[in-house]
Amino acid sequence: SGPLTQFANASLSCAAYIPPHSNSTCVIPAQVSPAASAGSYTVGLNVTYTDLTNNATVSFQKNATIYVLGSVDFNLALVPQGPVVPGIPAYFQLVISTGGTAQPLNVTITPLNTSTISILSPKRVKLPVLTQAQIPIEAVVGSYGSIAASFKICYFNGLCLIKNATLYLPYPNLAINVFQNPPWAYPGSIIQLMVVLASNQPVGPLDVSIEAPGLEVLEGGEMHLPGLAAGMPVNFTAVVEVPSTASPGTYPIVIRAGNYSEVYELSVDPSALSVNVYANPPVAYPGSVVQVSTVLSSIAALRGVNVSVSTPLEVLEGSSFYLPLLPSGSPITLTSVVKVPDNITPGIYPIYISVNGETYTAYVHVESGQIVVQGVALEPPEVIAGGPLPYIKAVVSLVNTGLVPARGVVVSLSGAPVIGNSTVDLGVLPPGQPVQIPFLINASALGPGESVVAAQVSWLGGSASASSTLTVLPKADLAVSYSVEGATPGSTAVLTLTIENKGPVEAKMVTLQWTPNQVFQIHTPSSSTPTATLLESGMRVLGDIGPGQSVSTTYLLDVSDKVPPGVYYATIVIEWNETGSPVPAVETIQVPIQVSSSINWLEVGPAIAAVVVVAAGVALYLSRRRK
Repeated sequence: SGPLTQFANASLSCAAYIPPHSNSTCVIPAQVSPAASAGSYTVGLNVTYTDLTNNATVSFQKNATIYVLGSVDFNLALVPQGPVVPGIPAYFQLVISTGGTAQPLNVTITPLNTSTISILSPKRVKLPVLTQAQIPIEAVVGSYGSIAASFKICYFNGLCLIKNATLYLPYPNLAINVFQNPPWAYPGSIIQLMVVLASNQPVGPLDVSIEAPGLEVLEGGEMHLPGLAAGMPVNFTAVVEVPSTASPGTYPIVIRAGNYSEVYELSVDPSALSVNVYANPPVAYPGSVVQVSTVLSSIAALRGVNVSVSTPLEVLEGSSFYLPLLPSGSPITLTSVVKVPDNITPGIYPIYISVNGETYTAYVHVESGQIVVQGVALEPPEVIAGGPLPYIKAVVSLVNTGLVPARGVVVSLSGAPVIGNSTVDLGVLPPGQPVQIPFLINASALGPGESVVAAQVSWLGGSASASSTLTVLPKADLAVSYSVEGATPGSTAVLTLTIENKGPVEAKMVTLQWTPNQVFQIHTPSSSTPTATLLESGMRVLGDIGPGQSVSTTYLLDVSDKVPPGVYYATIVIEWNETGSPVPAVETIQVPIQVSSSINWLEVGPAIAAVVVVAAGVALYLSRRRK
């Protein structure tokens, strides 16, 4: 009855033969109803004795108390273990831990495919018991952006729920650069274009096309690339013909790669002078140096050519040139060095080249590293104030989604006391490379309440932040008092402990564990009865103790006959759970016992708290009284 229901096809009754002057065990398999609420339940047992000699029967009812823990919950996080490209298998790590008060057993984790991710392996993971686990996963994501992975988690006997783990996959930045050879174009000429593609993170298959209205693309108009690796440019060549009937002017050449495009303007001029300007690298960052090459060529020889270079950036070298003679058909390259200021705002900056009063313009793309803080993972996210856990692990995950390295990267953690340095100087963070920075939070220095643990990341040209909430649960204040009777050498003393919860929260499943020593041993009775078995147990389960409640239990102790009179200590470990914490609270108390040469009928006093240790066990619930 109560919260119990039939387990499988098993019967809710049993029978056993009890020999004379003996006892027997009868097992009734049952399971807790999925609809049962947390708490204590009284279960009624109907017992019937039948005398085999005369078939006489005696029936009576016994009650037993069953404690049902709160529901099980799970915390999930999906962490990439390398580059992730949509459509290509990638590796992840599923970090799963338990929440709630009950520890799940017989756990089965089954990945489910969603619209954004398909799990390749494993198909199913079984764990006999789950506290925290890290499971490698191979999967294929369908697109960039927010990725949601679903997992079906079953535990105990067929209880199941579905939990989601989310991940943000940044969109890649694709840079397209075009270089022209020869540097001039006129009606009837053929131009070779070198197209350079670069990405800040791995990119899947790309279709590349070139469109040139008013011109004719002879070669390289279409190309298929299997993909791009981060920081590894891909070059290919296209050949464009300028029709002999083309009018002087500027002709746009459109290069498309996937969802990205770049327009290169080809200048067609029938005059003698041709000017082409190139910036290397075409994408710069604050504090970098750019080399600007100005290529002058002429169909006919030119005399007295004046060249000047100006820009909103800083020209370090080559701001002006004078050429007495520009030979026919022999290009001359002039080199200038331009500095990008450290504090400049990212954007597109012009470089003006004036040749004999006519201005030509080139552009430098100034980018700054763009760091995204993907999250702050707390392991665990909830603890008990003053509990046995020495530290909480905070992992800051970040990635540079920009086209250039982020420089002067500094990561700091605030909002909680950090063991060691709370600031980490990364220096340079390359594009597209995920980084995880671990910090250790001093759990013993945390008081009850919620703390916002914030991660701040700063770099040359920007900053970013993210945060998570750390919950510190209040710890139940358990006061222990005692009384001792008859503690003399060689005697059996009676130790009674009273545990009172002074608040502010309920202590669940309180257990006591006796620690053996050479002075006091648990008394072993001469006869085997339920009461005797209870008294000789070193593990006692006291159940739940709410604020203002107290529970007492008694130990029978055999005092060694080899010790002289004096004060000796008995050590007892108290362990209990609290709602919301995955780690139990543990305290060790020491009870001073006066061993006298004569009978000391009664000694009372408070127990002495000792260091906190970790212990666990199962025993019997004894008695409870409410204050």
